[in-house]
Amino acid sequence: MHLNPGSSNYGFPFLRGHGSLALALTLLLSPSFSASVHSQAISEQIIGWSATSISGISLNDSGHAVWASGHGIDSQVFYWDGTAVQSIGFSHSNNRDPQINNNGIVVFSAFRQSNTEFTTDIYSWKGSGIAADISSDADVSAQPRINNHNQIVYGAQVGGSGVNDVVYRDPISGNSYDLTQYDYVGASAAPTFNNNGVVTWERSTAVNPGGETNLISSTISTMMGITDPNDYTSNIHQVTHRNDLNLINAGINDLGKMVWVAYNDAAGKWDVWENDPNGSGKNIDLTWNIAGDSFDPKITEDGTVVWYTLAKNGSHSEIYWNHGFGSKLISLDVPYFKNSPISINNNGTVLYASGNGTSTGYNIIEAHPLPDGSNVPEPASLVFMLSAGAAGMIMKLKRKR
Repeated sequence: MHLNPGSSNYGFPFLRGHGSLALALTLLLSPSFSASVHSQAISEQIIGWSATSISGISLNDSGHAVWASGHGIDSQVFYWDGTAVQSIGFSHSNNRDPQINNNGIVVFSAFRQSNTEFTTDIYSWKGSGIAADISSDADVSAQPRINNHNQIVYGAQVGGSGVNDVVYRDPISGNSYDLTQYDYVGASAAPTFNNNGVVTWERSTAVNPGGETNLISSTISTMMGITDPNDYTSNIHQVTHRNDLNLINAGINDLGKMVWVAYNDAAGKWDVWENDPNGSGKNIDLTWNIAGDSFDPKITEDGTVVWYTLAKNGSHSEIYWNHGFGSKLISLDVPYFKNSPISINNNGTVLYASGNGTSTGYNIIEAHPLPDGSNVPEPASLVFMLSAGAAGMIMKLKRKR
C-alpha cells in the first residue's frame, strides 16, 4: 500500500449512489527540508515562529503572508502585515487552509462558530475585526481559494448531500453556486482558479477496482451556464488520464498554465507536473530526473514553478524552481533540515517554514533567492546536486471504494 501524503480530499463520502463511502482524510506532511551547501539568497527575513509544524502557507505580491500551525482543533491562522504577526482565527476551531490575495483579504476554513457541532465553514477576513462566515449553514466546506477579484472557490458537501462538489462564491451578489452539481458520476474537490475564472479541480470516480482521480479544467462562467445534465461532460476538459487516485491539484496562473502532483508508479515516487496550453499543451513531468518525492508546487504569473523535494532517505529536502529552462536548486541560508511548506509571489519572494521540529520549532522565512546554476537545461547536474540518500520512499494509500 502507498500513502498519499498530499491527498486534498477532506474525508467526505463522495460518490452519488455511494453515500456510505468516505474519502481519506488529508494527511498533513511534516516539514522536511535542508539547507544547501552554499547560499545565493539575496536576503532572508524571519517573520514568525511556531512550536509546531506549519500546515498551510500563502504570500501575496505585497509580501503579506498567512499560515496555519498548531495541533488538531488548536490549529490557528496567523497573518503577517509586513510589520507584525497576529492570529485571525477562532479559539479551538481547527483553523486551516489560509489563502491571501493582493487586496489583503484572507480566506480560511474553521469549525462553524454558530453551534457546537464540528462542521467546517469558510471564513473571510478583510484586514480587521472578526472573520465572517461566507458559506452556507447547510454545507460542509473546506479548502478555499481566492483570486484578486475577491472571487472564491472551495470544496463542499452542498446541503448535506454527502457528495463532494466545487462551489463558487460571487463577491458582488454574495451568492454561492454549485459548479459541479450536474456531475452525477464523480466527486469534485480541491479547486484552484486564476483571475480569469479558469478553474481546475480533482475529479474522483470509481470506474476501476481502485478508483481514479484526474485533473479537470473549465471556466466558472461555463459551469454556471450548464442547465442540462447531459451537457456537463462536453463542457469540462480532462487534463490527465490516470487510473489511480494519486493526484493532487496545485494551481493555475492567469495564462492557464497548470501544476499538480502525481505518483509515478514506474519510478516509485511523487512528481510535479505542468501543462502549458500556450506552449506544447502536453503534460510535462518537471521532476523526472530528480530523486525523491516532490510536493507542493506553486506557480507565478510568469510561469515559474517552485516546489520542495524530499531526499530518498527521508533525512531532508530541498526547494527547486523551474522557469522553462530545467529544474534548478534554490539555495537558502538556513541552518535547519526541515523547510516546508512553501509559497512564492510574483515578485520572486519565497515564503517557507524552516526548523528541526520539536528541538527548534519552525521559523517562517521570507527570502529572495537566486537559482543555483545558470538558466540552461542541465539534467546531469541536477542528479549531482541531490543528496545521496538511496533508500526510503513515502508510500501512497490507494483509497478504497
